[in-house]
Amino acid sequence: MPRSTVARRGEDYPLPIWWHITSHLTSVGDVHRFSRVSKGMAELLAYRRAAMEAEHYMESILNLPRWCDSPHPARSCVESAIRRGRSLDEIDALVRGCSSVSIFYLTGTEPITRNGPALFVAAEMNRVDVMKLLLASGSHHDLRYPVRQGCIDLGHYECVSSYKTCRNALCVAREHGSRDAEAFLLKQGIDDLCDAHCARWHH
Repeated sequence: MPRSTVARRGEDYPLPIWWHITSHLTSVGDVHRFSRVSKGMAELLAYRRAAMEAEHYMESILNLPRWCDSPHPARSCVESAIRRGRSLDEIDALVRGCSSVSIFYLTGTEPITRNGPALFVAAEMNRVDVMKLLLASGSHHDLRYPVRQGCIDLGHYECVSSYKTCRNALCVAREHGSRDAEAFLLKQGIDDLCDAHCARWHH
């Protein structure tokens, strides 16, 4: 059935009926398709969609020589929701869904690849409300990644080098002119790692 037809008819059904229907879905793709029926459906399925995505991630790393070699999706469900300006309630459900499987999926302690940790995205988009939510859910305000050689390869909270070779959420906030996020992070006691490399970083 065409998605437009599903969306048009879907608005006529109460959410409990949709919940019963979607409880039989078993694939991430089907859950995503039903999530696009309406805003209400997106919020209804947010937790489950996030949990399934995180489960797929965890399954993908089981047979790898090193768990940190696992590739992330080009954009996680939490990152997409933040960039699209979704409500805090929906993002909260997504964060809880991911965290129910693995907090590492959001904290980003593996090598930064195609998408940054959710806290970095929230800093970029100046979403202080989301940053507070992420910190309350287990993300660390001072998570950082190396920009060049001289420090730990993985995401970490303290540098082994006195040189400013790493980049944290404060760098992201300043790069994108997110003044509210910058002020919030400074109040949290985040290390000021910003240097000339911040302006040259293209994420």
